[in-house]
Amino acid sequence: MALRKAGSNWVDGDRFFDRETELEALRERVEDGTHTLLTAQRRMGSLVRELLRRLAEEETFETVFVDLEAAGGPEDAVAEIAVQSRSVRGAWQAIKSSFANSLRGARGQVDELALSELKIKLRAGMNPGDWRHKGDLIFQALANTKKSVVLAIDELPILASRLLKGSDNKITAERTQATEEFLSWLRKNGQAHREQVCLILSGSVGLHPILHQVGLTAQANIYSPFELRPWNEPTATECLAELAETYELDLSPEIRADMCRRLRCLVPHHVQQFLRSPA
Repeated sequence: MALRKAGSNWVDGDRFFDRETELEALRERVEDGTHTLLTAQRRMGSLVRELLRRLAEEETFETVFVDLEAAGGPEDAVAEIAVQSRSVRGAWQAIKSSFANSLRGARGQVDELALSELKIKLRAGMNPGDWRHKGDLIFQALANTKKSVVLAIDELPILASRLLKGSDNKITAERTQATEEFLSWLRKNGQAHREQVCLILSGSVGLHPILHQVGLTAQANIYSPFELRPWNEPTATECLAELAETYELDLSPEIRADMCRRLRCLVPHHVQQFLRSPA
């Protein structure tokens, strides 16, 4: 299939280009049970989603992808992890049991609810006093499945920043404590279930700079850093050549090289933005 310019925030399958070396390195970490914190300029979610797609296709791991960009607090995060774990059959039954009160009275069968409706019901069943317990039960359920689970959590730094600074962008002692409590909970479960659940954390902003502001970097010390570097010039020009062929554009090697020189830092997302789909 011809390579096409991606319009979404992530790509996988036939639209995933290059990064085989990084994919294999990340796969090795997963197979070793190493918790990983990804850093990159843009589009690291594509690498994670492509890895999860391949692992699921090979049926070697159970996979769960969680996006916390819209999460306002720990309760939202736990509800999101719960609802995205629905694909893990061995864990989902146990998760439903732990949220039985929230799901009681659901119209029709619980498994037939739309994800958005299900998430609302799970979120409604939590309060500031019991989200940790509910979250612990979710991790236990994932850890008790026959196959190991790769739990990828995207945009964790956004949630951490939101907890720390609130809507008025001010750091307070109370907000710092709330941030520490959530990250400590995640760290605790990552340590307790290391043999069964492998965590991959990523985000459009860095986690360490956020935590460094308030001395909470120790909460991230169980995650091994993995830097996803920009493309080199040969890879970027190859991508441009394939995209040009798809859209029937004439991009000589000289033009493609000049495009790379103008970009300087060859972030995959930025490389493709040189091309626009025909009207």
